[in-house]
Amino acid sequence: MRSLQQLKSWVSPSLCMLFISLAVSGLLMSMKIKSPTIFHLHEWAGWAFILLGGLHLVLNWKAFFQRLQQPKAIIALVVTAFLILGVLLYDFPPRQQGHQYRGGRNSQAALVPESSVKKEKEMLELELEGVTPSHY
Repeated sequence: MRSLQQLKSWVSPSLCMLFISLAVSGLLMSMKIKSPTIFHLHEWAGWAFILLGGLHLVLNWKAFFQRLQQPKAIIALVVTAFLILGVLLYDFPPRQQGHQYRGGRNSQAALVPESSVKKEKEMLELELEGVTPSHY
């Protein structure tokens, strides 16, 4: 039982620090501050947050389940589920400059750098002329 308590004592503060690093790096990325370091910090902190969040949930399952039986918690879960569903279903327009939106509504759309679209067009033109590149 003591080791379980020791585990809980470092999981919660670690989650707190990961949340702060995700919030700060996410804000920096949304303000168009481009840095591979910020991107990698956000990506790896996200994975760590998922893993530690799952561990935190397992360690506190009894309290979590008791809380879910309260009406306010059920309302909060339903509202959150609808918000997430709304964001997932909304067709956001592209926000980044220098990127072209490939695809349309309800398709496997992706933001593609404009330079790769130009390169793809050039390769197609070469193929139409009979020149085949050795690799793509």
